Amino acid sequence: MAITGDTLICRRVEETLVHDSRTKDATIDVACLAGLVTLTGDVKKAAIKAAEEIARAVSGVHAVDNEPRVR
Repeated sequence: MAITGDTLICRRVEETLVHDSRTKDATIDVACLAGLVTLTGDVKKAAIKAAEEIARAVSGVHAVDNEPRVR
């Protein structure tokens, strides 16, 4: 099975979120479609902005739709 660009983008965003101290404890789901990354899940308020910054920094991401629920 070939890895698509969106699959690779999602993996990179997920890995970066898990390893970043600002978001590693957050529950963030990542979906990708044609370079648009959608972030959902339950996060502390401080992690919302960080998650968006992290996603935007990943190569191939064209836009980020940040829709988390604050816990």
